[in-house]
Amino acid sequence: MNLVLTHPLPEEYLDRIRSVSDRIRIAVADSPERLRAEAPDAEAIYGWPGPDILEAALHLRWVMVGSAGVEWALSPQMKASRAALVNCAGVFDRPIADHVFAFILAFSRRFHTFFHQQTLQSWNREPSPEELTGRALGIVGLGSIGREVARLGRAFGMRVLATRRNLQAACEWVDALYGPADLCEVLAASDYIVIASALTEETRGMVGASEIARMKPGAVVINIARGAILDEAALLDALRSGRLGGAGLDVFTEEPLPRNSPFWQLPNVLITPHTAGHSQLVEERKIALLTENLRRDLAGEPLLNVVDKERGY
Repeated sequence: MNLVLTHPLPEEYLDRIRSVSDRIRIAVADSPERLRAEAPDAEAIYGWPGPDILEAALHLRWVMVGSAGVEWALSPQMKASRAALVNCAGVFDRPIADHVFAFILAFSRRFHTFFHQQTLQSWNREPSPEELTGRALGIVGLGSIGREVARLGRAFGMRVLATRRNLQAACEWVDALYGPADLCEVLAASDYIVIASALTEETRGMVGASEIARMKPGAVVINIARGAILDEAALLDALRSGRLGGAGLDVFTEEPLPRNSPFWQLPNVLITPHTAGHSQLVEERKIALLTENLRRDLAGEPLLNVVDKERGY
């Protein structure tokens, strides 16, 4: 088994990979030249090799990328390749769900206002914080991240609504499950709306001006998925007018967010620089997934997290 890494890993992780089997040969292709040299013999690649390498890697069986979303990796070469595309779905569920609730709690407890008042040395108890108990949490896209958000929402006593394509896959933490066609029903009923869908051709622009207009007055929108799912101009209008209570945004259509973006200046917006999926445990989970898939490949078992290249997730 020839495994090519497109970036260096700590020695402890390399030892973990070697412990799977003495049949694994590891090549660290830390330069474009080295990657091109290793491509013809590569059977598995961890990282992103690029379209030209995919065409040269004639023995490639699978590529594992270090992200959950893979819209950026689905090049024509990847779609045409016989190699499987493996993502890191599941690796980021807990830190992203934590991040979502950091946003939710900041708005429900009015920290975004109190932080500003602190800079003014203003002891003002208004607006009064609120509890999450009984509030409606709408999750747009009930994948593994959405399920973890639902679990935390239930722990906070929230009523959890969610959309997903497969209505047969029940979730014990969801009070009501809807199909994509009923998205506006979820938006209209939710106090906090979490966008957690994968970015595909179907979901691009899915939450547009008409959907934002259907949101409950005072609702808070949280996007930890991809910026292109949400109509940012329509969101700006709703936030500026005060019709929406706020937005917690970790992702944007253009990243880094330009310095002249009006989002920076809005007092009812909290911005984080696409860090929702970061934590001290994420790399450990990625290596655990990689080593398990190496074991499965050598044993002739199905790989975990194989992406449907047509659906995009």
